[in-house]
Amino acid sequence: MELPTDGAHSSHGKPCISLGAPDEDRISIAASQKRLSPAEAVDFTEQPPVMVAAQSESDAELKARIPWATRGTGLEEMPVQMQSNTPQKQVGLNPAELNRNTQKSAAHLIGRADQSPSSGLLKWESKLGEAFTEGIKYINGGLQVNKTGLYFVYSRVEFFSLKCNPRDFYTHKVGLQRNNRNRTLMEDHQEGLCLAKTGQAWMTGSHLGSLQQLKESDWLFVNVSHPHLLSKNYHSNYFGLFKIH
Repeated sequence: MELPTDGAHSSHGKPCISLGAPDEDRISIAASQKRLSPAEAVDFTEQPPVMVAAQSESDAELKARIPWATRGTGLEEMPVQMQSNTPQKQVGLNPAELNRNTQKSAAHLIGRADQSPSSGLLKWESKLGEAFTEGIKYINGGLQVNKTGLYFVYSRVEFFSLKCNPRDFYTHKVGLQRNNRNRTLMEDHQEGLCLAKTGQAWMTGSHLGSLQQLKESDWLFVNVSHPHLLSKNYHSNYFGLFKIH
């Protein structure tokens, strides 16, 4: 350490202490009005470094410092439940309830070629092509309703014959079975489809559709008078329903 001479003064007019740095990189520290004697001067460059051990704070001390540390940041106003890592209870419907409430009730069946010539109850395809069932069961040629409500029920069939008979006719019905009792919901009947003198083939179709108030476990089916005259075009024969509310 070098003490300034009497002629060496800082820009403030006060004595300075030089901390052993080179002339071009010395740090001057303003001293008090009293000059330091060489005996009183302390050479800081020869002092060993002081190691300060880091001390851990308890959780209580850290929590006490949080309001001061977060002051002015907006975090001190954060609700306690947002700051906690404790899992919170989910509010709302669980997935099982949500799926049950949003499950659809609809079905669309298409015709099949293997119809019984003796039975007027038609069979349907429920899985191939555009056919599907969702929330509705296909059982023994009919559709079983899973929920009480208002439904739109529809059916279409197409008849075809290569021979003309003036007495030819057909009936097309959509029936309902409830509590082991059957009744007709919709029906179409046609006759006089051709003239005997023409000797030509004939083709005709029938379409039924209406709104029906159905109950859970109701079973719906389609019945025709001449199943052997049904067209082999699968997309010309179909049966279905869907729930409106």
